[in-house]
Amino acid sequence: MKVEINWKKGLLFEGITESGHSVKLDYVPDGKTSEGPAPMEVFLVSAGVCSGMDVVDILRKMKKDIKEFKIVIDGKRRKEFPRIFTDVEYNYFINGYNLNSSDVEKAINLSFEKYCSIIAMIREKVNVSYSLKML
Repeated sequence: MKVEINWKKGLLFEGITESGHSVKLDYVPDGKTSEGPAPMEVFLVSAGVCSGMDVVDILRKMKKDIKEFKIVIDGKRRKEFPRIFTDVEYNYFINGYNLNSSDVEKAINLSFEKYCSIIAMIREKVNVSYSLKML
């Protein structure tokens, strides 16, 4: 996998993926307007989508009908540099027609233990946990 990163101005960068998609990332002090999310915000979004794709794919293979699905991630970072995440909590909210919590828990656990590459990369240094709320 290869990406290209181009500096635009200030701390604004544009990343271009191998598949041709682009994303702007920016960082400005609190209260100022930015032109894109900060890198650590994008990391959490990617971490959520990584697991979310797994969960949806697994539940579909189980012939489950998902009506509504949301993940809220709470990431805590240490104060000193580098300001890495120390804790990442996934909060899953899901609703469907033939869903039960045990099937959803199974899908989440498979994502956490087998499929999500981001969780696999961070779990040795970061406390990664989750909660589930059936809607």
